[in-house]
Amino acid sequence: MNDAHVRALERALGVTIRPGGNEARITGDAIPVELAGKVLSGLYRVLRRGIPVTGNDVEAAIRIVSSDRNADVSVVFEDVVFKSSRNRTITPKSVAQKRYLDAIREFDIVFGVGPAGTGKTFLAMAMAVGYLLRKEVKRIVLVRPRWRRGSDSASSPGIWRRR
Repeated sequence: MNDAHVRALERALGVTIRPGGNEARITGDAIPVELAGKVLSGLYRVLRRGIPVTGNDVEAAIRIVSSDRNADVSVVFEDVVFKSSRNRTITPKSVAQKRYLDAIREFDIVFGVGPAGTGKTFLAMAMAVGYLLRKEVKRIVLVRPRWRRGSDSASSPGIWRRR
């Protein structure tokens, strides 16, 4: 982790972090200190496995441990979904995304339902491309939901909103 990551962690949790070699001294209130320690140790394990950590990853790690103090950041980030041709590593950024990926691996059909912009399609396609490149599947079938709305014929979400 670089200095910017440490500063972001300090700002987000209201702690002071003094790095020193392979250790860091964290001062502040008890709960934020505990959370900062979990974030630092989890991201350190991720880095040791050769997975890069970005500023967005630090923010995601803070959200993960803030919502679940028992969560292990490294377990979430070490679940490498796909490594792109530009050497970009795609990993889940939340416990919910990790559960979603585990469900995709376990079941033949998974319905991802939730707010827009939470990574459902992106992660599903990354998993699919990974399976295709590893020749675990022969093709990818991408579907879009359609439903009946009153007396109208089937319509898709985007069309429905424009009417």
